Amino acid sequence: MKPNGVIFMKLCICDDDKTMHEKIRQCLQPFFTESQMPQITDFFKGEDLVEHYSSGKDFDIVFLDIEMDKMNGIDTATEVRKYAPEAIIIFVSSHKNYVFDAFRCEAFHFLVKPIEQDEFDDVFNRALHKHRVMHEKYLASWKNQRNVLRIGDITYIEGYRRRIKVHVEGSEYEHTGKVSDAYEKLKDHGFVRVHQGYVINMRHIKTFGSTEVVLSDNSVVPISEKRRKEALLIYDKYIQKWKW
Repeated sequence: MKPNGVIFMKLCICDDDKTMHEKIRQCLQPFFTESQMPQITDFFKGEDLVEHYSSGKDFDIVFLDIEMDKMNGIDTATEVRKYAPEAIIIFVSSHKNYVFDAFRCEAFHFLVKPIEQDEFDDVFNRALHKHRVMHEKYLASWKNQRNVLRIGDITYIEGYRRRIKVHVEGSEYEHTGKVSDAYEKLKDHGFVRVHQGYVINMRHIKTFGSTEVVLSDNSVVPISEKRRKEALLIYDKYIQKWKW
């Protein structure tokens, strides 16, 4: 259950019920040795969490209650997203009627109170995996230039003229190599090959159509007829595993 190679992490619990802070800390214990124990910050009001983010500070994973005084969890998450669009937010609530509101906030998951350890383990393991993928690096070297990119920031990879063009929102980087080799490196990190010359990051998919994929930066990538069926199966499995 303990994650491999965990870097120092900053976690946050925001809930107006002190017993929930204790419960979540208890659920976290099996994941970390004493030397690996992350920094855990407690907030009891949503507005205090928002103020923390507005000051330029952030967390790797946030556990967020919904029904709190003044600013509720949905409003809190909406404000947090303005400062940290990629924040991993896990809602923890006994009110299932907020699930669709949580989805619109792009929450990572919705844990229903009372928390069951097995469900917590599954959700937190997936959150750790997403955190690792977001922070792992990809090296793009071309001529005398070396660019170290976060894998999670890559939207898609394009192959042409025996070179690879790595697309990150607003930028692109070239290096020598084959698309097939790049896919072998990235396929376990949420990437799928949709065309002989294109590999895309599934977490950036907005629309998966019959002939093309639209990504989060509005880039349009073609899908080959030959690869469409397999790519769609891979994407469906990804959705089932990482979405809720």
